[in-house]
Amino acid sequence: MNIGSLPIAFLLNSGSVSQTSVYLPDQPFVFCGFCKNKTSNQFKKPAVPCTSNADCTGVTNFTSCGQRTSGAFTSNDVARTINGTGAAAGPLTVGGAAKPAKLVSIFCIPPTFNPLVDAAADLPGPGAVSLQGNETLQ
Repeated sequence: MNIGSLPIAFLLNSGSVSQTSVYLPDQPFVFCGFCKNKTSNQFKKPAVPCTSNADCTGVTNFTSCGQRTSGAFTSNDVARTINGTGAAAGPLTVGGAAKPAKLVSIFCIPPTFNPLVDAAADLPGPGAVSLQGNETLQ
């Protein structure tokens, strides 16, 4: 069963990446802000990304910038910084042996507007990925 798709843009990096949350007037420790109604905690549809309440002043009834819950990736929301460390494959030669590499990214996941999905995945909020593989030159 297909419940929809989410366009999530992320940039893979073989170096180090980091994102630190910000303290907004209506919610502390926000990684990925979207315009919401701070009383109902409902988000504007379609989703409107923001970095401060000022970004939401023209969005009727959704004038607060925030994410579903404060923090990231924990049941008690204590994560304040997300770090990822990639690894480049190093020098490659044509026809040479494969070398391991790791790509990482930190990104924002918007709300799906499906109450079951958003509650289970704590969306909107931050996401992170680490992809490992081997590189060769042919």
